[in-house]
Amino acid sequence: MEFEKGELEELLEANSSDRKLHGKLKIGQRYMLHCSNCFNPNNFSIEDEENLLIRFEEVFYAIQNIVEVFSLKLFEKIAEIESELNLSQNVVKLGMIDGRLRRPPRGTFSKLLLSPSHKIEIPEKGTVPLTKQLLLEIQTALARIGGLCAAASREAKEWWYSDEDVFVVEDYYDPRNVSKKYLKRLIDDIKESLHEDPNIPEKVIKKLHSELDDVTRELDKGKPSWNKIVSKVSQTVLVLAAVVTIAANLDDAYENAVKAFNYISQQSITVPRVQQSNIKDIPKLSGIKEEQENEDEKGGDRSNSNGSN
Repeated sequence: MEFEKGELEELLEANSSDRKLHGKLKIGQRYMLHCSNCFNPNNFSIEDEENLLIRFEEVFYAIQNIVEVFSLKLFEKIAEIESELNLSQNVVKLGMIDGRLRRPPRGTFSKLLLSPSHKIEIPEKGTVPLTKQLLLEIQTALARIGGLCAAASREAKEWWYSDEDVFVVEDYYDPRNVSKKYLKRLIDDIKESLHEDPNIPEKVIKKLHSELDDVTRELDKGKPSWNKIVSKVSQTVLVLAAVVTIAANLDDAYENAVKAFNYISQQSITVPRVQQSNIKDIPKLSGIKEEQENEDEKGGDRSNSNGSN
């Protein structure tokens, strides 16, 4: 199973939606199998041309953060396999061993031949010489973790499609495409701007802050209620729009709420990107004020016209 180095960036991407998690675990499976294939117990060698072994610890814990969401049983099994051979340290250490030979002129790597002078750390045994048997155990452990990543990917996919507390229109709308991490930052911006604006009544601040805290709690869940999240963000926009009619200078609070709602809208609509250019954002506060003033002027003109007649 071929592994492309660039796939790691997709796996390690922080601001991605839950929709990508089962795909990330498939990448994790391929990475683990690649690492396993780097070791050859028969001729006691390592061949890691792309220098991917040294990223093992980073990748391992990214995988575990995802697996824990879907299956505590698989999470604990993977952790057990890793700890038995101290893989996070030993795989990286083996990847960093000096002595790789380059074959000119292209600079490609030859296999690194190992020897018992290379030592690794094994729990309860301490520092021990590397042997063919230990190399085989490391190779096997990596393959096992790859298999468990595949199992977790299947569970993640089933988890995704079994989501009930979300309104989805296949091929058109799915709010689960939203990055929970990024949306949380937008929600924090709304809450901060509420407290900074003296024109917002205290009872409004208190109510909206409570609602937005609910949104944050939902986003912290492995499987949030997207119906609740979309509803509460929408209500926040509407409440602040209502406050606009009796107070001025609410640009920060209102526009931060609009920014969050528009982000949800843009990420939730699943039509091809070329068609999304036709999607309209909620207008900013200034636009609403101008439209309202224009309508008021038109209304006044009509009244004057009728009065003159």
